[in-house]
Amino acid sequence: MTLGVPVAPLGWTRAFHDVADKCIAVDTPTGFRAVGAHEDIDDVGVAALWQDFGDGSGLFLAQGEDYFVGVTVAAGGLAVGQPVAEALLDAL
Repeated sequence: MTLGVPVAPLGWTRAFHDVADKCIAVDTPTGFRAVGAHEDIDDVGVAALWQDFGDGSGLFLAQGEDYFVGVTVAAGGLAVGQPVAEALLDAL
C-alpha cells in the first residue's frame, strides 16, 4: 500500500512503516505542526476531519476501529470525500 498526503511533518513516515510499503508527502516544511483549519466530523468512524484546500478540493481523514483512511479530492468537497471515506472504512 502507498500512503500519500499533501503535507506532513519531517519524519512522519516512521509512524506508518508497519502499515504502508511507501509513504509520500508533497511537502514536509520545517517546523510543520498542523495542516491548518479543519472541520471535525462526528458521525464517521472513531474520528474524522475535513481539511478544505479551497475551490472544492480537500482531504478527508477517517479512523475506524482498526484502520485509517485518507481521501484527497480535487473537486466536490466534503460532499464527495466523506462518502468515499465511509465506503472505504466499511470495506475494511
